[in-house]
Amino acid sequence: MKRLVTALLAVLVLVLGCSQAPQARATVSPVRHIPVLEYHGISTTPLKVSYAPYNVDLPAFKRQMSWLHSQGYQTITADQYVKWIYGKPASLPAKPILITFDDGRIDSPLALPALHHYGYHATMFAVTQFADEGSAGNKSWESWDQLVSNGWDLQFHAGAKGHSTPGNPYYCRASLANSQKDITNGLAELKAKTGVTSQTWAVPNGCWTASLVQWAVTKFKVIWLEGSMPDAATAKKYHMRYRVEIANGQYEKLSYLQSQISDPRFDLNGGF
Repeated sequence: MKRLVTALLAVLVLVLGCSQAPQARATVSPVRHIPVLEYHGISTTPLKVSYAPYNVDLPAFKRQMSWLHSQGYQTITADQYVKWIYGKPASLPAKPILITFDDGRIDSPLALPALHHYGYHATMFAVTQFADEGSAGNKSWESWDQLVSNGWDLQFHAGAKGHSTPGNPYYCRASLANSQKDITNGLAELKAKTGVTSQTWAVPNGCWTASLVQWAVTKFKVIWLEGSMPDAATAKKYHMRYRVEIANGQYEKLSYLQSQISDPRFDLNGGF
């Protein structure tokens, strides 16, 4: 009898041991680096307008998207980026990238076929004044539906007076009160026209003041800059993040994008 009990116990231990054996688990390293590209318009012919230096030729744009795809990059939204910065759960691809456009140029849809080809989408930073006018190369509110319906998301750039136009200086050259009023009104109009509550703000021309940023951080979770960045303490305190501008001439060459894609300012810690 003892032998039978002993044998049964041995079998039970063996079964339990097998059922509780640790399972192999795939370990995925957290994303530590997300490049952010800044475009304006897309050109198919040489332009003779004031904003021409900010546009990228369509063939150059296609080469850039092809190279990004060959490197395994997949696009994300601004909201996904915000979750990543704040350490919240975000479903991210292995090599995420955020592709952004500024101003709402009327030629922005020229980017759609190349983006579609690789399953990409982009984020548009809106200037409400430009959308209200719907002229001088800028898209009206109604025409933005084409971008949204193609998977683009909208975020805030400037209101009626925050972008450099005749009589309307950049925010860093306007009074704090006027800048605050313009951003508040712009956000309200963006919400009313599109239903979007913008979590991020792309500062026009990267032109900011300390007092404005101290106020803006109560409105936005991420504040985007281009070019030079502030000191580490300021950047971290106000969640100021870097975008690289891709523009006409040498700045639209594929070699330039390749040289910028690993910039440490795209790291989770902002390169600090």
